[in-house]
Amino acid sequence: MTEGRDERGDAVIEFIGVAVVVIIPLVYLILTCAVLQAGTLAVHSGAREAERILRVNPRDVEAASVSAHQILADQGLSSGATVHLECPSGCEGGRIGTVTVTTSVPLPLIPSFIRAVVPTDVSVSAQAAVVFAPEVDP
Repeated sequence: MTEGRDERGDAVIEFIGVAVVVIIPLVYLILTCAVLQAGTLAVHSGAREAERILRVNPRDVEAASVSAHQILADQGLSSGATVHLECPSGCEGGRIGTVTVTTSVPLPLIPSFIRAVVPTDVSVSAQAAVVFAPEVDP
């Protein structure tokens, strides 16, 4: 008869090893995807809201920018965000322009000493086409 080794308790050790190697990175991946999705949603919402404001009043770029920044601030992304209006053929009634909102989304749970050395932000941007309303004489 061969002598066997006592394997009681080995399953617990193996489970802990698998949890550390597989489950923790998987949870971080899900968290990162959620943060990036929230940033993408905020940028798209900001571009769409800026488009709505500029459609009615093409000269009110400041109000469109403030509105987009407010939407980004709701998701904690207001720092470094840009709102850009481009009108290749002019921003008059009946013409088409493009609103672009860009910001950077920081990856979660990265310590500041690593952020100082390695870029840990993901740039996200969204565009919305603006069809400017024709000007009506009063």
